Amino acid sequence: MSRHRYATIHRRTSYLYRTSRIAGWIGATVLCVAAAGCSGRDKVTEPGGGGGGGGGGGGQSALPAEQVALLGDVFRAGWSIQDAVRDSNEFLAQAAFIAGELFGTLTQVGNTEQFEYQNQPNDRLRIVFSNGETVEIVATTFQGDVNSDWETFLSAHSLAYTIASSVWNLQITSERIPQDSFQKNVSQTVQGTVLEDGVTWNVQGTVTGTEIFVFSESSTTTHDSYTIAGSFGQGTAQISVSQFQDYKNDFFSGSGNTFIEKSDTIASSGTDGTTSIAFGEVVYSWSDTEDRDPIYQAEGAISRNGASLGTLVTNSASGEVGILLGTGESVAF
Repeated sequence: MSRHRYATIHRRTSYLYRTSRIAGWIGATVLCVAAAGCSGRDKVTEPGGGGGGGGGGGGQSALPAEQVALLGDVFRAGWSIQDAVRDSNEFLAQAAFIAGELFGTLTQVGNTEQFEYQNQPNDRLRIVFSNGETVEIVATTFQGDVNSDWETFLSAHSLAYTIASSVWNLQITSERIPQDSFQKNVSQTVQGTVLEDGVTWNVQGTVTGTEIFVFSESSTTTHDSYTIAGSFGQGTAQISVSQFQDYKNDFFSGSGNTFIEKSDTIASSGTDGTTSIAFGEVVYSWSDTEDRDPIYQAEGAISRNGASLGTLVTNSASGEVGILLGTGESVAF
């Protein structure tokens, strides 16, 4: 391997770990999209906004801002655990394939997509961005197809590594192991800490499941099922994650039509130290075909401090997820 090398790394790696709230502290989480009206309701309004009974008068929200934030955090927590593993895996695989090694330094050249490689240090892979951000990865297991590209590598792999920067330090294991020509078993873990807004959160989670791929002359079917469990915590603020995903995709060769059906069943809960929120097996689902726009639905009860608060709803126009309160008011989160 030459001492210096220029290579292209996927540009979004420089922005891979963006913080929003606890739910979006790693990677980009796409949660809420256009949805048909639910529970006889076709409007979810912004907190403090007018229309649909959502915010009340005088710019007042139907719920305190901290409770709206907690609702969003609890709702998105499962996807955040899943994305933490997925995005970290992609970061590691891209960097390793560019370097051709699991050690050394990749340094971004100016604001370009080019990186220069040097073969030191010899015990970790360091990625240095031009904005001053540095990521360090120590991989103890890196098994898969290293003779192809990083995406093919991740399609069947076994990984164990730590990934760290100035704001997070995570230990990750990830396996996607073929059982036969149709099925892969997925087993992933993440644990560590992340610093957000001056507060250090403890994070731990698991993702387990199966991915099925069936191909025939007339159709192609994928059916992926995952169970996500874990927690986020700091002081009195805690979020417990329990989520089940069931994703199906059918493509019919004769007609060229695709049918997609996905659902997430969420039983997560959380507290900010004052208020407790629990999602009682709420279901967020969506379907899509070639001849129409996607249809999104939500159902299930949400409680606050052990008492019913309302039901999960979606907005057919804006794609936001929210809650329809027992009072008839609706609040986006």
